[in-house]
Amino acid sequence: MSAPIEHGNKPLRPPLRMPASGVPELSVSGKQDTDAPKSTPAKPANARNGSRYARKGNQARKAPSSKPDSEAFAAAKEKAVRMGRELREELAGRLTPEECERVARAFRSAVIPKRKPGRRRNARITAAYLDWKDGIRGRALYLKHIPGWERHHRYRRNGEQKALIDAVRSRDRREPQNATMAAPIQMQPSPRFR
Repeated sequence: MSAPIEHGNKPLRPPLRMPASGVPELSVSGKQDTDAPKSTPAKPANARNGSRYARKGNQARKAPSSKPDSEAFAAAKEKAVRMGRELREELAGRLTPEECERVARAFRSAVIPKRKPGRRRNARITAAYLDWKDGIRGRALYLKHIPGWERHHRYRRNGEQKALIDAVRSRDRREPQNATMAAPIQMQPSPRFR
């Protein structure tokens, strides 16, 4: 336990806020120097104002890479800029700003390939579904596909079992639909109606 700073007969308490150097600033009289400029810790360049619970920017967007751009990228970028300028010069004054934005979105959708629609499948559920199709049921399925299942208490076990089985059954229910949607069934006319 550290003793308070002593000055004469009176013990002097350290200041509530420590300066950036970590040593309390005392004047010649032994009291805290109130005339000294208050030092605030320097914020990093990327520090944001606001609460830590405030919305942050798009987390999926990556920072630009430090490696140099390829020749193909430079050529494509130059071509896109040139085409954009030509369009703007050709259609100057005839398009509203909203229409210009729609043209830019159309260009972007033509350049960037569309992703596969729907949610990405969970690999754990896919593995459990394949085992379930192979005939593994009950305890063996849960031990293999629920991490730490044996150590959980019975209510947690029941909840995780139900969630896994529901997901597997949903996958099973949707599988035939996906197969029929991918390849439509060709109806053959009956021999009676030929």
